Amino acid sequence: MFLIASCHGALHWSLATFYVLLPFIQQHLGLSYAQTGLLASTVHMVSLAANVPSGALVDVTGRRMACQMTALVFGGIGMGALMAANHFWMVMVFVGVLAAMNTLWHPAAISFLSSTYPERRATALSYHTVGASVGDALAPVAIGVCVSMVGWQSSAMIGALPPILAAVALWILLGRARSSMPVSANAERRSTSGYFGELRSMLKDRRIWVVCLLAGLRGTCQVGLRAFLPLYVVNEMGAGGIWVGIVIFAFQSAGVVTTPAVGHASDRIGRRKVLMVGLILSGILVSVMPNVSTPWIYVAVVALTGASLLSLRPVVQGWALDLSPPSLGGSTITIVFGVQAAFAMTVPVISGYAADIWGLATAFYLFSGAAILAGVLCAFVGREAKKA
Repeated sequence: MFLIASCHGALHWSLATFYVLLPFIQQHLGLSYAQTGLLASTVHMVSLAANVPSGALVDVTGRRMACQMTALVFGGIGMGALMAANHFWMVMVFVGVLAAMNTLWHPAAISFLSSTYPERRATALSYHTVGASVGDALAPVAIGVCVSMVGWQSSAMIGALPPILAAVALWILLGRARSSMPVSANAERRSTSGYFGELRSMLKDRRIWVVCLLAGLRGTCQVGLRAFLPLYVVNEMGAGGIWVGIVIFAFQSAGVVTTPAVGHASDRIGRRKVLMVGLILSGILVSVMPNVSTPWIYVAVVALTGASLLSLRPVVQGWALDLSPPSLGGSTITIVFGVQAAFAMTVPVISGYAADIWGLATAFYLFSGAAILAGVLCAFVGREAKKA
């Protein structure tokens, strides 16, 4: 579990690096907020396109570990190639590779953890999320300093190293531990007809789509903040790469601290209550962000938001897996992530247009509204969705 969580963190290190580099790519290429938002949307458009084949690949072949290795290696290559991107379309292509590999990772790793720890599903997924949050938190600090010292192109190559090294570590440690690994590390191969039959039955369950809707709204807020917090710090507060790193570190590291406790709480008292409280609190905090001018108070508000919002990821994932058969764990996750990607791919562009017209603060109010709407929706549909 901790090995997979660490590798997850390495992959997120690269994705977090892209978001830190985003305002500097914007300046280098002379992009508008809408164009910059399109680059961020590329992550989610590619994720949406890659979701269905990723889940099917994992569930039909059962090669969960091989899929994770592929994601790490090619994710690092996509990140490193950004250093040679001098045109808008090149950035889109390389970011697309990184996004596709990030998508491939999740159905393989999450289905493995879910089947290995069925009674503590959200707790196990919390540690997987902690791995991601650690990568998301450390990368902005390190890459922010690197941008100040060596520029954004060289920083892109530095951002590519952790997933490559993680792939090597996974290969070595997996080889040593193969004989003692649980059966669930790789699932049995299955016929495509049997797979699609089970999938059709699951897709008829309306409760799955309810949870996916909640995931999409929660993800809207998270995706928006990841893209626009660096832009706000640089363009509105007039700060540089180091302050970008501090703010993103506060956002992500707070999630690291609270996620295991929140996942454990949802295993004990139910998903609905935890989600409703966390989402509404997150929405209120996000609405405060554009009205804070003191840097350290701003960092504190961002940290509280990260603590409440990011800790909800494994709760949503655990809820979806509660409602689905274990043999479709990979596909369940791709459905959840697919709906999230469908929401998320429009968020940066729409928010970017709104920021161009009415100011950057408008984007934060949109993110706040999405989180509060998700929290209110929990109150009406949570009871039905809890009937697993």
